[in-house]
Amino acid sequence: MPFDGRYLPEHLRLQLLKEALRLDPDLSEDDLARGILVQLDDLPEQMSRAISREAFLRDLQWCPRNFLHRYRLAFKDLDDVPREAIAPLPEDLREALDKLEPLDPWSASVMSQWMDPTWRCKAWDEIDVIPKPISDENIRKEKLERFPDGLEPLEVRERRIDPFDGKRYTLAELIEKYKDEYSEKDVKSYWKNAMKPN
Repeated sequence: MPFDGRYLPEHLRLQLLKEALRLDPDLSEDDLARGILVQLDDLPEQMSRAISREAFLRDLQWCPRNFLHRYRLAFKDLDDVPREAIAPLPEDLREALDKLEPLDPWSASVMSQWMDPTWRCKAWDEIDVIPKPISDENIRKEKLERFPDGLEPLEVRERRIDPFDGKRYTLAELIEKYKDEYSEKDVKSYWKNAMKPN
């Protein structure tokens, strides 16, 4: 889930910018002005942990604990009889959910079920999945709200120089480039051992 870097302390924002430029030295001022997305996996472990901690602390503002709840445990006993244990959402998690605003009627109906302490939670294979048209429309609305000019942040992935042609590639681009000549495993090994990080 994306975390907005504006909420990071200034020293972490500067480190993140420095890392983005290390990952992709070809980033322009226009790219940076438009905004960038960096995967935590591409960052040094210490920085990734610091950013994760900031995101966790920010989330505590609307939910005072980790929002994990095992609502239904199903199993078969020794006689192969299906059994289940159900635990409705505790009050503090219902209060946190109550602060959310559903994007559409479908989400509102699902959320109202979660909020109802008498509702019987469904098994994984019975859970309703949001219909794709509704999901696509929600994503479109959110993007329009967040990026009214239509310019979404640029996703920054590490680029390394391929010694064969001297050009910079992300790992995905390199796999695509050599897909007809080498296995993905071989390309990943080439990336790791022959293409040194910036």
